[in-house]
Amino acid sequence: MMRASTHNVGMKTNDIVKYSKPQKGEKDIRFLLREINGDRVLIEMICEWVIKPTEMVAITEVCKADE
Repeated sequence: MMRASTHNVGMKTNDIVKYSKPQKGEKDIRFLLREINGDRVLIEMICEWVIKPTEMVAITEVCKADE
């Protein structure tokens, strides 16, 4: 199992995460953490769409959703 860097020590793949500094309208969006690649992570939006949007972001841009 891959783990995040020391910045986000508790994050691991399949965790539910959110943006750490959300812009207007983004505070309720949640993602599944699909992959950790050094200082970047691949996140997948939790939604009912058939094809779920994914995004590669800096690990500092997300945090666990329960934080």
